[in-house]
Amino acid sequence: MGSIANPSTWARDNEPSHPIQKVDYPKASSAPVPTEGTEIRQIISDLLHSFNDILSRKEFVKLPEVLNTESSYWKDHIGITETKFTTLTGAARITEFIHENGCLIKSIAADKDPKSASIDPAGTVKCLQSFITFDSEIGTGRGLVNIIRDVDDGDKWKIYTLYTFLYDLHGVSERDVLGENRALYTRPDNFPKEKNWKDYVEEKKRFVDDEPAVLIVGAGHCGLMAAARLEMLGVKCLIIDIQKRGGDMWRNRYHNLCLHDPCWMNKMPYFPYPANWPSFASKDQIAGFLEYYVTALNLNLWNQTSIISSTWNAEVAHWTVVLENRSTGSPVRTTHHPRHLVQATGLNGAPRMPNFQGVSDFQGKIYHSSEFAGATPQHAGKKVIVVGAGNSGHDIAYHAHQHGAKVTMVQRSETYVVGHTTMIDAFKSRYNEQTHTEDADIIFAAMPISVTNRIGHDVGLMFYRQDLPLLESLQKAGFKVVTPPEYISPCFKYPNHPADQLSLATSLPSLVVLTQTRAGGFYVDIGCSPLIASGEIKMHQGRNISHLSATSMVFDDGSEVEADEIILATGFVGVKVHTRKTFGDQVADSIDTIWGIDEEGEQRGVFKRYCSNFSFLFSDSLVGI
Repeated sequence: MGSIANPSTWARDNEPSHPIQKVDYPKASSAPVPTEGTEIRQIISDLLHSFNDILSRKEFVKLPEVLNTESSYWKDHIGITETKFTTLTGAARITEFIHENGCLIKSIAADKDPKSASIDPAGTVKCLQSFITFDSEIGTGRGLVNIIRDVDDGDKWKIYTLYTFLYDLHGVSERDVLGENRALYTRPDNFPKEKNWKDYVEEKKRFVDDEPAVLIVGAGHCGLMAAARLEMLGVKCLIIDIQKRGGDMWRNRYHNLCLHDPCWMNKMPYFPYPANWPSFASKDQIAGFLEYYVTALNLNLWNQTSIISSTWNAEVAHWTVVLENRSTGSPVRTTHHPRHLVQATGLNGAPRMPNFQGVSDFQGKIYHSSEFAGATPQHAGKKVIVVGAGNSGHDIAYHAHQHGAKVTMVQRSETYVVGHTTMIDAFKSRYNEQTHTEDADIIFAAMPISVTNRIGHDVGLMFYRQDLPLLESLQKAGFKVVTPPEYISPCFKYPNHPADQLSLATSLPSLVVLTQTRAGGFYVDIGCSPLIASGEIKMHQGRNISHLSATSMVFDDGSEVEADEIILATGFVGVKVHTRKTFGDQVADSIDTIWGIDEEGEQRGVFKRYCSNFSFLFSDSLVGI
């Protein structure tokens, strides 16, 4: 129901997300921090030289000499080892892991223009920050390093956070098809001269005498981005989707849907959104863009196609997959043998339908938010109850109100509300029209979840202060928002404050962590909150639903709300429902829990090959939260 107290959809279906270690910022040094670029680059280069020397000599016991004494982190995505996503916490753990597993990374170098920055939002803990590149035994990679003065070791510059991720494999690179290696024409030289680009694309995507190396199920953002990246690397991919057209997973959703975070945070690789798009792009703009993205990048997409069966053959290391395509009206079945399967069907499984007593007695219409196509003029004057106070619940309530419905929102507990201008202000320094999205993504991903959580508490307090008039008006209207203790605002201080102050600072959740652990529990206001605050949308808060009567929803305290229509914005079960239905029990029982945080603070189940006995990956993220 989109509230903080409600457990996450994924946690209810699977293992609960691991608790995040509570940490504070490292101690701040009073020593000066350089601001001149040449000096910054020299300091970082000298430290990385020492780090590289330790790696090359395999003198891993010396790693603490370059790592901050109080706290340090190495977050790695297939850089240290070939298979593991890991976050190593503390010099001792980093040293232990490298000693036990070795390190594929041979050397790290500063990249672009290093700069002075800060770890915390208040700017108290100063750091030097640099993008990095690295060379490893299997490829090349990128990342980010933040170094700080080690207060416990004479203010020496040490690594506080290091982020590394593999980008290219040796012998396989995007550079092979870009720049000077760009193709001269739209079709290969060996393709018949009488045929044009469209003929070539149509024949290529049929895979008549060829096999895709990768079969991707789902043509949303992640499915298309995965295919685009793999095709750029020369890996043949086939994308399938049950929808009629590319982009239909956005096009067919409720009428007034738009992004809930700025469009710069949702850019696609190789092909940016138009420069004149609004910050919160509409569903139809996104749908049209995704449809054309397939054409622009020559991706192989089969719409109206589903998997009939899939079997892994360990002897030849490939799948046997039977597909059924219905795009011509009658079903056509084909068999393919990809080496890899990627599920990119989104985080949501089937709609979660509460089991209310009296559903059969209710004379009006009751349905899940996934069936809400949009309010119409016929909603004018109707009594509509929206159960749920997350993004979908707010959007639906807003749209029904705009068409003249008398709307009541039912909220069970509390919701984290952020104003849309506050959201933009918070992210515009990182995600904007000037900053390369890939650079912003690296900075965003570089921090370990425990530090991100700590930063998020402070950012949450900034949100609270900026949105205070809105939040107070919502509370007066009966909507319960997440708030810190009233006395926190005037006495709040930044890092290294006493323990009682720290507990106050952590009373607000981190929006980023809510996304990574729960994929919900918040609302980014794009118009509904003022209607609730003004009383135009009524609230019924904090009561459990007892049953439905013929004409109303009755609560456990005896109160009731009349309704002609009830819309259940109550979320979805976990995505493994789709995994089991599409790929069978063997795959569903073998893959890790999807979403949430593992014991090291890494995202569970996504972007990873978890199945040792066959090649299956789950690739997805949240877009337009």
